[in-house]
Amino acid sequence: MMAVAPVFVLLSISYEVFFYAAFCTTLLLWIRLETSTVTPRHTRNTGLAVTPEDIRLALWYLIFFKLSFFATGNIASMSSFEISSTFRFVTVFNPFVMGALLVLKILLPMVIVTCAFHVLLTLKGHHPNRLFLLVVLLSDMLALHFFFLVKDEGSWKEIGNSISIFGIVNLKMVFVPLLLFVAKLLFRQSTATDRSLHLD
Repeated sequence: MMAVAPVFVLLSISYEVFFYAAFCTTLLLWIRLETSTVTPRHTRNTGLAVTPEDIRLALWYLIFFKLSFFATGNIASMSSFEISSTFRFVTVFNPFVMGALLVLKILLPMVIVTCAFHVLLTLKGHHPNRLFLLVVLLSDMLALHFFFLVKDEGSWKEIGNSISIFGIVNLKMVFVPLLLFVAKLLFRQSTATDRSLHLD
């Protein structure tokens, strides 16, 4: 969590640093709370059957994922994000670089949530494929719900908002597998480094 903190702090203005600190603290408390209720190894479900604990973990992951996505700005329009947060990296107006930095700023909290979720799966000994499929299933249900809320009448703002929310939910289903893969790569690298340090 602290590895991406300098980049997020440099891209932050106003209250966003406090959001990051509170968000990371909440994630650490989530990990602490979930690992304090570890089930005995002989009663753990290592198959593909879904348990209520799996549903709880997947729901909390989706809640934190949504919170990380919507907490620092209105994603419905990129103009709601302050371009001045990119001035520490780019001083000349360059829309592509500034847009890429803003997207990085949006993705960093989501990477943190996914890494915390991966830590929980590792510590609790859950089958990662089972939880991944459960997260995708819950995301599909959410996308179906917002599909039925898409409006084709009314003001342009209402129509645009309903379509953008539906599009965001569908894009999230694309980003979740990618972020889980990134978290797996990050932790595989850190595990290999830890093993080499122990061998030395």
